Amino acid sequence: MSMPLDTDSSISTQLGDLRRQVVELQQALARAERHSAPAHRAVLGAAPVGMWGWEGLTDLKRAEEAKTKSEVRLRSFLDALDDLAFEFDENGRYLNVWTRNEDKLLLPKQDLIGKRLTDIFGPETGSHYLETIRRVMTTGEPATVDYTVSLGGELRYFSGILTLIPGSGADSATVGCIVRDISDRKRSYSLLQAAINSVADGLLVIDRQGKVTSVNQRFLHLWNIPLALADNPDDEEMLAFVLGQLREPEAFLRKIRELYAHPRQESFDVLDFKDGRVFERYSRPQILDGEIVGRVWSFRDITEQRRAEEALRASERRLQRFVAEAPVGLGILDENWRLVSVNKALCELTGYEEHELIGCTYALYTHPEDLSANIVLTDEFFRGIRSEYTYEKRYIRKSGEIIWVSVKATRVELSGHAGPLLLAAVQDITERKLAMEKREHLSRDLHDNILQALYAVGMQLEAGKLSMGKSPRRSKLHMTQAVDQLNNLMFDVRRFIALLAHRTTAEPDFGQALQQLITSMPGAGQSAPELDITNPVLSFITPKLGEQLLNIVREALSNSSRHACASRRWVRLSLADNTIHLIVGDNGVGFSSKRKRRGGNGLGNMAARAKQISAAFTLESAPGKGTSILVDIPLKKGTVYE
Repeated sequence: MSMPLDTDSSISTQLGDLRRQVVELQQALARAERHSAPAHRAVLGAAPVGMWGWEGLTDLKRAEEAKTKSEVRLRSFLDALDDLAFEFDENGRYLNVWTRNEDKLLLPKQDLIGKRLTDIFGPETGSHYLETIRRVMTTGEPATVDYTVSLGGELRYFSGILTLIPGSGADSATVGCIVRDISDRKRSYSLLQAAINSVADGLLVIDRQGKVTSVNQRFLHLWNIPLALADNPDDEEMLAFVLGQLREPEAFLRKIRELYAHPRQESFDVLDFKDGRVFERYSRPQILDGEIVGRVWSFRDITEQRRAEEALRASERRLQRFVAEAPVGLGILDENWRLVSVNKALCELTGYEEHELIGCTYALYTHPEDLSANIVLTDEFFRGIRSEYTYEKRYIRKSGEIIWVSVKATRVELSGHAGPLLLAAVQDITERKLAMEKREHLSRDLHDNILQALYAVGMQLEAGKLSMGKSPRRSKLHMTQAVDQLNNLMFDVRRFIALLAHRTTAEPDFGQALQQLITSMPGAGQSAPELDITNPVLSFITPKLGEQLLNIVREALSNSSRHACASRRWVRLSLADNTIHLIVGDNGVGFSSKRKRRGGNGLGNMAARAKQISAAFTLESAPGKGTSILVDIPLKKGTVYE
């Protein structure tokens, strides 16, 4: 692409003025010659000279003086130029050379005069420049010429303007050429073009008439422009090549026409290619010194991005289908811990509709006793301390029903959400929890009923053995009590088996059952525990309360018989301040309640049973001070106790 001289500079303006002055001088000289011709003949023929003859001679002299002055001014001006100025004849011969920078000439000025262009630039290049000179002489139209030479080992770039200098009289017309060193501009342009070529987007620059002025390599690559078309860009041919690749060429042209009609408008759209590629197209006006001089188009290949986006959308659709159809409850929480997505299974677990859950936190349906621990886990998740967690908790369904669930929380990302999200997979484990509770209940029953009864039988047999030689009567009494306890144990085992099979066996009267338990619990060499029941407490003991209280009493008395070495034990049951009070105590050796105890499940079982009936469990003991077990059961108002 050529780099023309700056024709708006003061040099070009002054040259234009000088050309006009030369033409005016030529016209004046022609007039003077016409007037002076008779005067010359009169002088040569000794004829009288008229006044008009002297005036013609005067005009001629003045014209010659003016011409001389103009030529001097022109030479002075040309000699002062930073640029190069040449005058050529029709054969490409140097007639004049003007410059004050001879270091930009291939030869000194005096050596250039008379030489031909072919002598300086060689036959091929010189002939090309000569052809341009003759075209200027023929048409009278200015032309530009560019050339590159090596000066002092440095490559320099020059650009010149050729103009016609008309001849006068017998003088032939010549061609003047003003040449400017554009090396710095050429380098700047090369740097600019290199920068443009380094841009990731394809760039196309056009002028106000829609002609291509510049493209970068990325543009040629994106549009698969052939090398031949890239080297000699033809606007119409390039446009046709571009349109042939698009699915909607008319829309492409419509946008171009719209922007030509509104030069200051910017635009952005997406182009779909026949081969499946997708480009983003952005356009904005090119402005220089506040005026629109053209338009810049940029193109970006977003095919892979679109494919990735489509794959992500497909993945999200699959996730949504999975969430919707999953057999477990699924919910997605945002960074504010609010549900942004739930599936049908989660709605069924909580009893709420989808629109009731979206935008709410899990506090809506989480049991208050399980909420604080869940909040800690979720907070650690969103602060990045943990990437997942599993938590078992209770849900309070919309109907008020309480169920047990297992929540598995993991990290998930979705488009449209800046930060990570929490995906909660919820599974109903109520049946498993009930089975575990039954198992624990069975374990406590085996320990408290069967095992403790066996301990009691063993203690009676041990006492009978010790008294066999000393007191046959006492030995027989212990054996009889052992037999009775074994019979009671067999009854309990049958009842327990029936309970496991049917869970429908009728519960015995609590007062009677407690009395039987006290009677069967004397230790070796110990008297039966004291029993104190203050009515009307028995009327408030339900079968569920009675079952747990009997087991607590049995465990407490058994522990006292084996470990306390007590001479006195007691069981007290009373009602005060709307609360059932149970105390099982002894005056034995006691122990430190702060000391960690090894083995045995007695205390833990008693505490668990108290919790099942919403009772407060308290242990009071100290070395040498005996031991007391306190169970307090608050009664609910408005409840009928039978």
